[in-house]
Amino acid sequence: MPIEATWLLDKRVVYFHAHGNITAQDVEAVKELQLRHHEEGIAPVHTIVDVQSPSIKIPTLNQMRQAGYTPMHPNTGWMLLRGSEKSIVTFGVSVIIQMVGSKHLKVVKSLEEVVEFLNHNDRTLHLDLDYVQEYVASHAVTS
Repeated sequence: MPIEATWLLDKRVVYFHAHGNITAQDVEAVKELQLRHHEEGIAPVHTIVDVQSPSIKIPTLNQMRQAGYTPMHPNTGWMLLRGSEKSIVTFGVSVIIQMVGSKHLKVVKSLEEVVEFLNHNDRTLHLDLDYVQEYVASHAVTS
């Protein structure tokens, strides 16, 4: 699957990263992954959705609409979308995130902004920029 989800910070921050051709079926699978992480997590569970990979191709708006709306889990915190250079990808993924019911969405450009925003809005996290950068680099897809 071109979308993977791991705990960046155990039970508190989920890191989703995407690459390649994302289908409507992948969107469905992501909803299930997100629900599972939120069930396991300690509220609020924040999510970083990283669509920086230049290889991403997203479903059409019609295909995304067919995937439907799913209510967010009560443990859901902030969803941060680390945007792509391709504005259509950032737009499409933000639509998907809104379709899954997120009320707390922020589009960010950098990991620095991710760390600053989450630490400011959840004083219990204490994320370290160097750690986050290393984590993201270790999960990068090289294709």
